[in-house]
Amino acid sequence: MSNEKQYIYKYAMKKISKILCTLCLLVSAWAVSAQNSPYMTRVFDFSPAPGQFIHVYPAVTLGMDSIAVANLCEGQLAGVETGMISLGGYGGYITVGFDHNIQNIAGEKDFQVLGNAFYSSYGSSGEPGIVMVSDDVNGNGLPDDPWYEIAGSAYASCIKNYSITYYKPSAELDAAEGNIDEYVAWKDNQGATGYLGKNSYHKQAYYPCWYGDSCTFSGTIIPLSALSECSYNYCDVVPNNDPQSGIDISDAVNADGTPANLQQIRFVKVYTGIYKVEAPFGETSTEFCGAKDLHPTVGLHTTTSEFALVSNGRDFIQFNAPEEGNGVLFTLAGQRVESFTIVNGLNSLSLNNLASGVYILAMEGQNKNYRLKVIKR
Repeated sequence: MSNEKQYIYKYAMKKISKILCTLCLLVSAWAVSAQNSPYMTRVFDFSPAPGQFIHVYPAVTLGMDSIAVANLCEGQLAGVETGMISLGGYGGYITVGFDHNIQNIAGEKDFQVLGNAFYSSYGSSGEPGIVMVSDDVNGNGLPDDPWYEIAGSAYASCIKNYSITYYKPSAELDAAEGNIDEYVAWKDNQGATGYLGKNSYHKQAYYPCWYGDSCTFSGTIIPLSALSECSYNYCDVVPNNDPQSGIDISDAVNADGTPANLQQIRFVKVYTGIYKVEAPFGETSTEFCGAKDLHPTVGLHTTTSEFALVSNGRDFIQFNAPEEGNGVLFTLAGQRVESFTIVNGLNSLSLNNLASGVYILAMEGQNKNYRLKVIKR
């Protein structure tokens, strides 16, 4: 099959993936539950590098800012595995979170990052995205704690501390159609410069419309000579139903490559791990279709001797209770907001309908009363 036919085949598969995309289920009702969603529930940041699918996956329109773009991605990806967004060229990334902590279970794959890779008689369509993870150490529900790279199969061959800067092209180049070799200029910290070209298959602007005059991305880069080594611990290198698509939290490493020894994670970041352009077919870009906890019910029915917060996110809290009882949520002024039943063990409580502020979660047990402070951001 010619290069052009291979490209058309791959592009058609991406279109099919997009058509199959459904809107995530929106849950706004109050609920107390011992059930975790297996899928990611938040998109904190979507910062793609320039590429041929920018403004297409997702369909960003002129005038949207970074918050609106992240919300658009969240609407397509949260709670499902049928959405798809493109991270663009090297370094483009997305940061997502779960409604619970993903536990590191010894000897098992703990989570997946979903892509749209597939196998054919011509090999894998893989476009490796490097995966990073973080725990909510400070308990504020935000991805502002240390990040750790998942050591992929090509980790030993990679270049660390790589950086590349892309520059916004002129409006004339954005509007031009056809193949443009010198379109988005770039330079890296290795002394190299070049252009990300525009191809005739995609006529829209490739540089994200909500960026300034330049954008810089840094991290690990996979040399093209090591591309064949990318077989596991990446996004978008093997089909989602392949056992190799699962990731073990134990493979997270510190900056010096030593094991991070994480017990759990709450956030996942994925970025395009290579810079590869094949004219006239465009750059290689990681497609991200979501993230999934492979054992979301672990720890849900354990008992505890403490009444304590496990996490306080923007949309919900998780807390442990040492016994069954009746729960009430109050404002600081003493106004009753909601009543519910609390189970012995781990509980989840939606905060979706609350105004921002501080609340008191009270529980009446059989022989003791309990109190917790809850923050709605």
